Amino acid sequence: VGSLMGCYMAMSLASKHPQRVKFMVLTNPYLWKDDAVAKAKREAESAGENMSDGQWGFLADGSHFTNVWDARKAWLSPELNTRCTLDDCTYRMKRNARYQLGVNIQPPQ
Repeated sequence: VGSLMGCYMAMSLASKHPQRVKFMVLTNPYLWKDDAVAKAKREAESAGENMSDGQWGFLADGSHFTNVWDARKAWLSPELNTRCTLDDCTYRMKRNARYQLGVNIQPPQ
């Protein structure tokens, strides 16, 4: 069972170990087309968040959370956006530690 970021982890594990997976239940998987991803990266970088080098940090005024929230507020309900924001921020905070251990959620392209 996977929800939001858990969907991608479940799919990644299933693709690496298909013999161990009978079925998956994925809730709230969202997939962006390549052009939408490029647009989101441009918008994030213009807002001062550099996504290309894997760095993401805390800002003294807490706006790092509102920046993540604002990216989806126009099209997600507040409840789902809260879950997405928590998942996204947790992913970003732990990303560098995962990379140092050689753990990648998505295969390199």
